[in-house]
Order: sequence, then structure tokens, then C-alpha cells
Amino acid sequence: MSSPPGTAGLVLRRTVSQEMQYAPTMSLPSTPTAGALPFAAYPPEIAAVQRLGQHLGNQVQAAVHEQSARLDDVQNAVGAQTRHTYEQMVHLHHQQQLHSQQQMEMNNRLMAELEEQRRRQEVLVEQLHVQKKQTEAHEQGLHQAAAASVKHGEQLEEMRRRTSARWHAFSATPVPAVAAPTTAPAVAGAQVVYGFQEVPKAPSFNGSTKVQMRKFMDQYEAYAREVNIANAQRPGGAQIQRAPLSACIDPLSVERIAYWEIGKASHELTEEDWKVFFLGAKDCDPVDMSKLDAAMAKLKMDTTVQSAESRVSKLVSDFEAVLVRLSMEGFAEAEPKLTVDYLVAAVQPPAVRARVKELMKLNENRSLKKDARDFKRWLADYMRRYGEFEPLMAAAVPATAKPDKLPAATKTPKAGKAPKVVAVVNVDKIPKSNFTQEKRACFKCLSTEHNVFKCPKVADGEALSMTSGLWPTRSGKRTSYPSHVPRPC
Repeated sequence: MSSPPGTAGLVLRRTVSQEMQYAPTMSLPSTPTAGALPFAAYPPEIAAVQRLGQHLGNQVQAAVHEQSARLDDVQNAVGAQTRHTYEQMVHLHHQQQLHSQQQMEMNNRLMAELEEQRRRQEVLVEQLHVQKKQTEAHEQGLHQAAAASVKHGEQLEEMRRRTSARWHAFSATPVPAVAAPTTAPAVAGAQVVYGFQEVPKAPSFNGSTKVQMRKFMDQYEAYAREVNIANAQRPGGAQIQRAPLSACIDPLSVERIAYWEIGKASHELTEEDWKVFFLGAKDCDPVDMSKLDAAMAKLKMDTTVQSAESRVSKLVSDFEAVLVRLSMEGFAEAEPKLTVDYLVAAVQPPAVRARVKELMKLNENRSLKKDARDFKRWLADYMRRYGEFEPLMAAAVPATAKPDKLPAATKTPKAGKAPKVVAVVNVDKIPKSNFTQEKRACFKCLSTEHNVFKCPKVADGEALSMTSGLWPTRSGKRTSYPSHVPRPC
């Protein structure tokens, strides 16, 4: 069998399986087209086969184009998704960069804050160290102040003790009187001789000032000591009863003190009220430094006392006398530095005073200004050592004076001149009135307190006219006194 033209050597073979495979994918017309060969015509025509192959190629191309379009769509979708993912990743990366930058800035800010906080902590630590040193210095100062306060309290207590010892009769509790025995004690082989002893007289008070009250307390204290001594010396146990304070007050002063000072009726006053009233004078008045300075300016060490230590004791005694006179007892305990300054200023002779001032500037002697008693002991020891060399210093001064300083009676006359004769007169027989000049009276009011130039009753120019006759004129004659002016004897 020959092959159709144009199909030389082409053999078409198909099986049932191939038909079943390609049959569903092919859409063959149910009715053959005009001019087409019927389906499954066998042997097939070449044209039909070509048309079928072309048709199949077209379908394959359409399927390929459709598949390519689908692939393009998929690629486009994948590209869009990729671009979207990339944009999201870029946006996320940008956000991450911003977040990391913010985190870095926050970390830097926190580091700066931590550094500033560390610097502040160092400053606070330094301030704490400084404050600790100040606290230690304050604590040391407080300890010193406490020690000084304790010492000052001891000094005040000592001053109160001295004051209480001074007026013990007013501050001590009354001691109950001991009943005297009815019979005198018999001493075998001894004869008791009773002698007359005067009973001490109680003082009387009629003053109003603190000075007068202190003086009365001193007198009453002396009276109480006399009574105690008399009671100790009286045989037989017969005791002298001390007069109460109410019996020592002037009757005219009782009502005044009761009304104005104590604030009670005079018949209601007790012994304790009088004690409290008089003990109120212990409180010193405010110190008047001007009066104290004026009084201390007159205080001088008595160099006539031979013992150097006694000079210091007498100086301290004179100093205390000035304080008592000014009602400033206890000033030495309260103001030791001023006390030392006053005592140094009173040291005599001036050379010793200057040396003492230099020695007081030394660091080892600064503590002496805090206690007047220590300074007194130191000054007594220094004056004792000075007293050992005082006679030698006095002997070193030339005993003979210079020739030009000798008196006229002892000078040797010059050559060629006769010595002068000096009359010696016994001044004891000359009236004392010859050496004194009485005060003259004022020419206007005859007062001896002032002269005529200071008289308030003299008019302008009147004093000069009244005294013009008292001075000699050029002729050497003195004019007469005014008629109303008494002439001097």
C-alpha cells in the first residue's frame, strides 16, 4: 500500500490508550463540517490530518499562551508580593533604625544622668566628709564647752559655798536647841569658877539698799559667831538664845519692808520671810564697768611692804575691798580674765609690770588668765624671786648724786669767791597760816566758792572795773580797794 502524497515514510499509529488520553482534551465537533471527512475515517486523509494537527497546534499554543499568561500573572503577583514584602522590610528596617537610635539616645541620656548622679554623689561624699569634720570639730568644741561649763559650775558652786559660808546664819537650817542640864557636871578634884561674860549685842537694821542689807548680814553673822563661841565657853550648859531677825529690824522699817518688799502684813512675817528678804541682796547688780575701771585705776601694789609675797596678798586684799565697796562680790570667779588684767595693771614697780605683761603673752602662761587664783600664786612666786634681787638692784644704783645736782649748802665754792651764808630757820615755830593762802571772797557776792570773774551776778565789764584797782599802775602805786570788798589780812 502506497503512502499518500506528501507523507512518504509517515506511518500513523494509535492505540486505544492514546485515544483515551487525548480524547478528553480535544473538543471535536459532533458533526463533521462541510467538506470534512467523517471522524475516524480510515485511512485518514492527509488534509484532515493536517487540519487536525493545525487545530491541535492552535489549541496547544492557546494553552501555552494561557499558561504563559498565568505564569506572568503569578510572576506579577509574586513580584508585587516581593515588592510589598521588600517595602515592609524597608519600613521595618527604618523603624528598627529609629528605635535603635532612640534606644541609643536614651542609653546616652541615661549614661549622662548616671554620670551626673555619680558626680553629685562624689560632691555629696565630699560634703559629708567636710560635714563630718565640722561635726567632729563641733563635738570637740561641745566637749570643751561642757568641760568649761562643768568648771564654771564648780566655780559658781564654790562661790555659792563661799557666799553661804559668809552668811551661814541666813542660809543654814535652824538647829534645835539642846535642853540645858539642870545641874552642873561635877568634876572630881576640880573647882569651877564662874566669871562674868558680857552677852553679845544683836545688830539693828533700818536700811533699804543692798549694801546696807549685806552689811547687816555681815554684822548678824559676826553676832551669831559670838553667840556660838559664848555658848561653847559657858559652863553648866546654859545657852544664850540668839535674837531672831524680826527682833533686829527697826520698828519703823518693819511696816515699810512688809508692805513694799515682802508683800505681807507685818504680823504675818516669819523668820523664813526675813531670811529670804535678806538673802535677796546676794544677787549682784549689773556691773558698771566705768566705775570699776575708775576704781581699779587707783589700785596699786604697796611697795613699802618688805615681803614680796605679802605685797601680792595685800594687792588681792585691796582688790577684794574695791569689789565689796562696789557691791561686786564674786567678780573674780565670774570674770577671771578681767581680774588678771586689773591685777597686772596694779603691779609695781613699772619695770616688773612690763615684764609680767611680757610673760603673760607666752603660751605656757595663757592658762593663768582662766583662773585668778593660779595667777595669784604665780605672781607671788615671781615677786618672791624678784625680791631676792631687789636689794642688789637698789645697791647697783650710785648712791652719790652728780655735782650739779647737789644742794647749794654742800657745793664747794669756786676759787676767789667767798662761800654764801645760809640761814637755818626752825619752821616748827612759824605759824602754819604763813604757809597757806586763804580763799579770797568774791568782790560782788562775797562768796569763797568762786572769784568775781565767775560770779553769775556780775554784768559785762563790771568784773574788770572792780579788779582794776588791785594791780599796780605804771607809777608803782596801787589804787584803793572797793569799799564793799574786805581787805586781806
